[in-house]
Amino acid sequence: MEIDINNAESKMSDKKYIQKKRIIKYFIDAVKQIQEDEGLKAVTIRKVADIAGYNSATLYNYFENLDHLLLFASMDYFQEYVDQLPKRLKDVRDPIQRYIIVAECFYKNSFLHPQNFYSIFFAKVSNSIDEYIRDYYELFPIDTSEMDEDIATMVRETDLFSRGSISIKKCIDEGFFTKEEGIELNDIMIYVYESFLYRVIHDEIDPAEANEKINKYLSNIIKKYRIK
Repeated sequence: MEIDINNAESKMSDKKYIQKKRIIKYFIDAVKQIQEDEGLKAVTIRKVADIAGYNSATLYNYFENLDHLLLFASMDYFQEYVDQLPKRLKDVRDPIQRYIIVAECFYKNSFLHPQNFYSIFFAKVSNSIDEYIRDYYELFPIDTSEMDEDIATMVRETDLFSRGSISIKKCIDEGFFTKEEGIELNDIMIYVYESFLYRVIHDEIDPAEANEKINKYLSNIIKKYRIK
């Protein structure tokens, strides 16, 4: 009987990929469990390995260091936000409403997990952060099947200014804002958002209050800049 070597190798490769993905998810879930029980500062390589059911040496087969592991866990929280967008945006065609929904959903999720979102968008963890994010998406690709093209493009961006420019583009194209003022609106809200996120992390404001205030600011600034 002739053996199809290519097919056998492909199946073996698939099995290794599935195993790698499963083990990495164990480690991610362990980080999230520690974070939710004890806080992010309590996360250590040894604790994560113990909860996941592996030793530290095995963990280092998949992650370069603790920063690498924590970023993957942060991306998992970010993915929860991404997964909400298709349902929230379904049948919403008004560009202003779409822009507001994307922003509101982002704010709410990020204030619930402020340190995780800060590590993705603001913290300079290492020069490898973009590579880590690419690695994450190779294992856990975003399902864009129910997303419009602009939203699918936006969620892959880790630069907030680029994300905002994509999100507000339809509002500018359809004449709700001039290009200059649309970009200015976006920039202002990013600076406001960073300030609120920092304050939530340092317990200067609780997530619910931060969420209420930033959405009020967003509504007011849209009214200020809107030209139709």
